[in-house]
Amino acid sequence: MSSYLPIDTILDSNYRIIEVIGQGGFGITYKAENISLGNIVCIKELFISGNSTRGANNTVHSQNMKENSFNYFKERFITEARDLAKFNNPGIVKVTGVFEQNDTAYFVRSIEETCFVRAVRNFNSSAEAVK
Repeated sequence: MSSYLPIDTILDSNYRIIEVIGQGGFGITYKAENISLGNIVCIKELFISGNSTRGANNTVHSQNMKENSFNYFKERFITEARDLAKFNNPGIVKVTGVFEQNDTAYFVRSIEETCFVRAVRNFNSSAEAVK
């Protein structure tokens, strides 16, 4: 079973997963549609690499740490999202929501495509076309 949420998964009754953007040590980042507003957002899911697994109904399970340790990370993740939401600075991506679902936590932020990201996407598209 994949560690990623399936495309078209609905989160928080309002966000539809469109694609996986990437995965790091503490989470998976998705591109999603805000269904009620019709805009595109970025959703980060707490999914600790090497310690989390995806279970039935997309739930997240901790395999190598105590449940209270995962809950500690989840509390810190939520606190970080709330702290980031307080900033109003063009250099900081705006957090617009936070919620818990699937036994883990998520935060929603605006999606900003930098010149670097566009260059990487264009390079990957060109590489695929050559194959």
